[in-house]
This record gives sequence, C-alpha cells and structure tokens, in this order.
Amino acid sequence: MTIGIPRAFYYYKYGVLWQTFFSELGCRVVVSDHTNEETYQNGARHSIGECCLPAKVFMGHVAALVGKCDYILAPFVQRGKGGHAYCTRFWGIYDVLRHTHRGEQLLQLPLESKSAFHKIAKQLGKGSLAYKAYQSADSEQKSYDSKCQTSHSQKLGCTQPKVLLAGRPYVMHDPYIGGAVARILSALGCTVLYSNQFAGAAEYAADVCHGLYWSETKNAIGATVANSSNISGAIFLTVFPCAPDALAWEMATRNIKNLPITTLLLDGLHGDAGLETRLESFVDML
Repeated sequence: MTIGIPRAFYYYKYGVLWQTFFSELGCRVVVSDHTNEETYQNGARHSIGECCLPAKVFMGHVAALVGKCDYILAPFVQRGKGGHAYCTRFWGIYDVLRHTHRGEQLLQLPLESKSAFHKIAKQLGKGSLAYKAYQSADSEQKSYDSKCQTSHSQKLGCTQPKVLLAGRPYVMHDPYIGGAVARILSALGCTVLYSNQFAGAAEYAADVCHGLYWSETKNAIGATVANSSNISGAIFLTVFPCAPDALAWEMATRNIKNLPITTLLLDGLHGDAGLETRLESFVDML
C-alpha cells in the first residue's frame, strides 16, 4: 500500500511525523518532489486566481501524486487549541481536493488532531497498529524539532551577520517560494535563522499587539521580538495576496524598535535579479 504525501503546506512542520507514522504502519511512503515551476503551473491550473502562492503550490503537489499511489494525504486546518487560528485558505482544502480530483482516495487529516491518526489507520485496515505508530512518529518529530532548535540557538553565537526570516513555514522553507532568499543571504555571508525554529516564541508577540489572531503570525513576530537583541536584522516574508500578513508585518515594523527590518512580497514571478538587489542593499545596511 502506497501513501502519497504532498511536499507543501504543513509538510514543513509535520513532515517527519507523517512519514514516520505511515512507515510504522507498514506502508510505502511517496513524497512529491521539491517544488519547481512545473509544480506551480500545475497547481495554478487547478486553482482559482484569487488563491495565494502556497495554496497553488499545494494543489500542484497533490496533482503530481495523482495516479502514483493508493491514497493521498490531505491535511487541512481547523481552529487550533487555545484560540489559535490558521489561514482560511486551508480550512476547506480537503473539500477542494475532493471535488478537484474526484475518484482519488484521500486520507482526511485535520491538523493538531491525534484521534485523526487512529481513524486513518482504521481506514487503512491497520487500526491495531495506530497507537504504537503514532507514539513512534511523535517521538521522531519531537527529536527533529529539538535538534533544529538547538542548532538555531548555537547559530546565535556566530560572528557573521545574523538575519532572521520571519513568516509561515510553508513560505520560508519551500525552495520555490522562499528558498531563493536564504540562498542569496548565505552567499552574502549571512547566517540565516527561521522564526519557526524557536520554541515558545509566540508569547513575545504580545509586545507588539495583544490581539494578534493568526497562529503563524504570532510565532513569526514573537521570534523577532524575542531575538531582537541577538540578531542583525529581520526579513518578513509574505506572499501575494495575504491580507493577514500585510497588516501584521506593518504593525511589527512600526513597533519593533532598534532592529533593521524589511518586508519581501513573493508572488511567483521569476528572475532573482530584483530580489538580489534588495537583499544586497539590506545586508550592506547591516
């Protein structure tokens, strides 16, 4: 039995958990390739024009898995615990996939729901293995997260200019969307840090605004505030046409003092020359 996992959306947060879980169930796991122009164009053809870049990329990854596996994992978000909220584009993504790829076998996975893993295991006829498989997967994910957080803490001691990329995991870590930013900064001699690799950062977002609504926005702004005295500058990454980011990043740049900050809007249009010029100018300023 082969399970396909789209390398997009919250794969960049829960990818280890998902892959380990299905492997522990005895399934063969196929992860879609890294995002490229073909992935994006395929996703755009399956999306309405108003969808954001990450949503189109996600649709492209799912399309790449059609016909190559028995089931495709379809993660989506609901309202999280403690008042956390996620972008509404992904609230109904499972239903979008269900109607776009009729006849495909989808595994419905609401994020932050442990019980969903047991339901999926039962759907696959492997319910008796669910508990042990999830425990192993959760342990692997926590170990991976801990290593990333330790690595980032160590990077704060580097003598090179330290630049924090602040944004959503599926924007920062996707090589097609935000990958060029990290590559250019590294080539310019900077140490690149990511806002999602700092534990407990969200609580610091209250220093900017007590009413921040979106979970990933809280993490990004909180990480910037928490590390403002240890980094050289911060870059807020956003995608067209993300309204929550547009508002939140403006508040952050106005309220976080004594730290060089710039915002980069990524829209899927290519050619890195303009991006290189902006990043070179920012690093020169640092």
